[in-house]
Amino acid sequence: MGAFRVLPDPSRRIRDRNRVLFVVRQRPDVAGWILGWRGALISLAVWVAGSALVYTGPAGWIAADLFIAVGLTGAALALANMFALRMPRLFARVCWVGEWSLYLFLVHLIAGYVTAQLYIALRPTSPLAIASLFASTIVLTVAGCALLRAIDRNFASPVRRPS
Repeated sequence: MGAFRVLPDPSRRIRDRNRVLFVVRQRPDVAGWILGWRGALISLAVWVAGSALVYTGPAGWIAADLFIAVGLTGAALALANMFALRMPRLFARVCWVGEWSLYLFLVHLIAGYVTAQLYIALRPTSPLAIASLFASTIVLTVAGCALLRAIDRNFASPVRRPS
């Protein structure tokens, strides 16, 4: 019996992509091993091996991308786990910033484009008009982020049927 033994799923509703997470949640020793210092060292070794494969030629370049991605992902997970265990308040704030950064990334270009089109159409010359366009960019970005978050939260929550 290895450490990655797949446990039977009594409800048969866990999809294949979630099976590894199911095993990790059910086996704290596996989670501790993967997310602990051993997993971090192995991840860094995989990253170094991938970095070395860059110098081997075209076939190594393909494998190097995979090795580097797997190594850095494992190291980032181990680092995040360390922060979550040792500094939970800081980790919660960083998670909050990460959540909002996704919405900001998805919205900022649209808000900037709208403001740029307004700038082209209005051709402001006074500093007050330019400052108001800058403020409108910030307002559009914040409003778009809040709207996108509300839509995302709505789809992420389970459907509740009236009883």
